[in-house]
Amino acid sequence: MKNIFSYLKILISIALLAVLVWIMRDKLSGIGNIIKGADKILILASIGLIIVGMILQSFRLKFLLDAQSVHLSIKDVIFLTFIGQFFNNFMPTSIGGDVVKAYYASGSSKKKLETFTAVAIDRMLGVITLVWVAVFAFILGRQQAVNKMVIFIVFFMAVAGALFMAVIFNKKAARIFLWFKNKAKSNNIKEKLQRLYDATNKYRHHKIYIFHALWLSLTAQVLFFYMAYLLAISISSRVSFLLLLKTLPAVSTISMLPSLNGLGIRESGFVGFLGNVMGKDNAFALSLLYLGVTLSVSVLGGIIFLFKREFKHIIKSEVTIK
Repeated sequence: MKNIFSYLKILISIALLAVLVWIMRDKLSGIGNIIKGADKILILASIGLIIVGMILQSFRLKFLLDAQSVHLSIKDVIFLTFIGQFFNNFMPTSIGGDVVKAYYASGSSKKKLETFTAVAIDRMLGVITLVWVAVFAFILGRQQAVNKMVIFIVFFMAVAGALFMAVIFNKKAARIFLWFKNKAKSNNIKEKLQRLYDATNKYRHHKIYIFHALWLSLTAQVLFFYMAYLLAISISSRVSFLLLLKTLPAVSTISMLPSLNGLGIRESGFVGFLGNVMGKDNAFALSLLYLGVTLSVSVLGGIIFLFKREFKHIIKSEVTIK
């Protein structure tokens, strides 16, 4: 079943890319020329920004792991962040980057569920700060026109993020896990739900860790958006940084839909949300440059994975939460 789902994600990505290429078929040569003429210095600068952003994300994850008494060196957490990115982009398996990070971070300890909780919350804080940036951009530039679908997606994610933060900081809201526990018939499931409640509720007593994780995440998100802005400048595209702050969170959100790490969906989002502003050919070229920069940084994770023997058994084993 897992393999079927993996193949389905690959099929969705290929199908969406094929449709997008077909729609843009008359502009492909022009898009190629746009990419060839891109400023190479700005592309290198964007690669540097995404690396710095990922290092900041590593510090974010370390704070969340420390709150669960799962202590790793920052070097190992940075390695895991890059390896996770590699798995997300280059390994079309049922084992995603987050699973790899959580599996290795838990090590031989008995805190696998707590570690998976920390990694899951790390991902959610990334999404939440993504939306915060967009909301802030909407407040600053209320008169600037933007795709209506972008507004809907940002609003929906803002509500979902508020509910998630309530679960972390409000003990009564977190009791939703206990409600499911009482409904469960298996003692094993009941035990895991109780531990999940305890692990989630633990962050209420470590608000300083959440605070540090949030500002690190916000800084990283702004760097990622500015990286996209540099890429837009590299192809001489006239698009404001504020518009990208509004639009890219929606692109990132829809990229979470079933696909090969957003491939196909993300590129369609660039063209659909930014095409009317910067031209569809420029928007498609920007999406391909964005993909290229992301993949090039992911290669670093592959290199780390290649030379760190302790990671290699992960792709051959079944990951279970105990």
